[in-house]
Amino acid sequence: MAALLVVGSAAWSQAAPPLVDDFFRAAAIDSARLSPSGRYLAIVIGAKGARARLAVLDLDQPGLAAKVIARFEDADVTDVRWVDDQRLLFGATDSDAPVDRRRPRGLMAVNRDGSELRALIKRKWTERISEGNTRIVSRLLEPDHYFHSIVNDGSGDVIVGQARWDNVGDVTSVVLRRLDTRTGAVRPLAKAPDSHTVDWVVDAEGEARAALSESAGRSRLYWRAPKDADWTLLLDEPAAFGTAIQPQWVDADTLYVTAPTGPAGTRALFRFDVAARRVVPEPLFSIDGFDYSGDREHDGGRTVGIHYTADAEGSHWFDAGLQAAQREVDALLPGTVNRLTCTRCSGSPRLLVRSHSDRQPAVFRIFDTKSRKLEMVGASRPWIDPKQMAEQDFVRVAARDGRSLPIYVTRPRGKSAQPRPAVVLVHGGPHVRGNSWGWNEEAQFLASRGYVVIEPEFRGGDGFGWAHLAAGFKQWGLAMQDDVTDATRWAIREAGVDPKRICIAGASYGGYATLMGLIREPELYRCGINWVGVTDPGLMFSINHSDLPEDWKRHGMRIMLGDPEKDKERFAQTSPIAQAARITQPLLMAYGAVDRRVPIEHGTRLRDAVTRHNRDVEWVVYADEGHGWGSPDNTRDFWTRVEKFLARHIGPSAAVADATAPAAR
Repeated sequence: MAALLVVGSAAWSQAAPPLVDDFFRAAAIDSARLSPSGRYLAIVIGAKGARARLAVLDLDQPGLAAKVIARFEDADVTDVRWVDDQRLLFGATDSDAPVDRRRPRGLMAVNRDGSELRALIKRKWTERISEGNTRIVSRLLEPDHYFHSIVNDGSGDVIVGQARWDNVGDVTSVVLRRLDTRTGAVRPLAKAPDSHTVDWVVDAEGEARAALSESAGRSRLYWRAPKDADWTLLLDEPAAFGTAIQPQWVDADTLYVTAPTGPAGTRALFRFDVAARRVVPEPLFSIDGFDYSGDREHDGGRTVGIHYTADAEGSHWFDAGLQAAQREVDALLPGTVNRLTCTRCSGSPRLLVRSHSDRQPAVFRIFDTKSRKLEMVGASRPWIDPKQMAEQDFVRVAARDGRSLPIYVTRPRGKSAQPRPAVVLVHGGPHVRGNSWGWNEEAQFLASRGYVVIEPEFRGGDGFGWAHLAAGFKQWGLAMQDDVTDATRWAIREAGVDPKRICIAGASYGGYATLMGLIREPELYRCGINWVGVTDPGLMFSINHSDLPEDWKRHGMRIMLGDPEKDKERFAQTSPIAQAARITQPLLMAYGAVDRRVPIEHGTRLRDAVTRHNRDVEWVVYADEGHGWGSPDNTRDFWTRVEKFLARHIGPSAAVADATAPAAR
């Protein structure tokens, strides 16, 4: 196996577990993409203390080093795509800036040799991006634009969307435009079917073919023939989350959608019969027990394969040659999930292979379709030694009412004759999927410090069918919390967890579940860690300066969470603030001062209520953070606090102090 690019192709050997920074620092290789011809590889390269850069490697010249073609002093390169074999598109984002729903990402284009660098979309409302001392001049689009798709007609054009906002900052519609990546010129693409169009499907030639509109709790799906100015309404149905049909892509004149199927309502991939205005009954692809949600590989306008997530990531190929390549790569790389990608797949001399496992962060290789051999590109985190990492399992257990409860369990390395301490890590959302099998920095960090990590996919989360999602409606702090408790009790029985040394932790909704766990199960959880967590469901409706859309508050939230007036009594029963006197265990709370998703009032109100009777509360505010940590310094500080807090309260079986970490402020 030859090495094409030495960006950490071998892991470091360490006697002690990795430091905090090793888990959370930027990847050495963040992502990679093959050019349409398969000759060139674009790589996003990171380095400790430096901004992510864009480099290009000529695969026909293996001895030639990768050339960095774009770097910025105040932005990281993200989301790289090939427009054609000559030109690339990428984002330029300040990853250290506060996490915000409306944070601009910017959009730029450059030739593969670094020439003709052009800014296309601003990443700040008042700023022009500069490279070094050279000002990049172009007709910049405002940050309300974003990349949508590539036009595969040889023009070098792309499609961008422009979000239209109302006076409270909610997206009411999206307009599509065609953008010339060399001149910055834009022109309209298609007239929207109605004033609430928020999602579009564009074909390979850049024609808008399907559109989805949402307003007042309803979802409308439209269809448009090529070059036709008129739209046809295909469906008008309640926007009932998991039940609505969702457009995916168009091949020629065939529309592909996802829709629920079977008693569990798991989403499958279907063709849509436009003439009959209905889904073709037989699914094109489905996964027992899981929703299909993924992306595709294509050859211009023909889909050749799809990627999906079941308990772990996987791929399904419609093309026999690519299916054979997948089998060969899997035989060469057993024990890892191996994702094959290509920009134009048919006849490509190479495929990009991204491999990972529960113990191995992503490694990038090239598969030569003629020699049938693999060549190493590099490791995303070469400083992580897989032999030091923990194994992760996926299990399904029965919740107290018999419903299937998926759980991810990460166990520390080695065997223990005694039960181990544990952290129950509750995902945010909450109506999203929490995890999939693979290397995860939070779980691996905690496991490296001696903790079993329990991650329940509680009801109300996505990815496991409509029935699983809907079972969580209006169940914050109730049945959703019961699932977390049931996962914890299962871990005590079956996963070697010490019942006297369990801490519950999570961010956003996970922070809320942490607080409710301490309230409802005081004998089960020894301590809690809540960061950027909701502390009162009613505040999600009443705080007007949050970034939650008003239409979502009026419709979706009232179905999923409840009505603050009609369900006032239940809201009080499931409010951590209202029941703060019951939180007597040690508690670590951390918030971002400029968080607009869960404004800091959630944290300060609970802090004030809890500290009246509980002296063991650690409180930290990061002045320049939003809904999560962007700054490496803040990330290091937070997880160092977590390590010390856990060691103090549940005593890991193999605590390791990070001597290089700064002291908590």
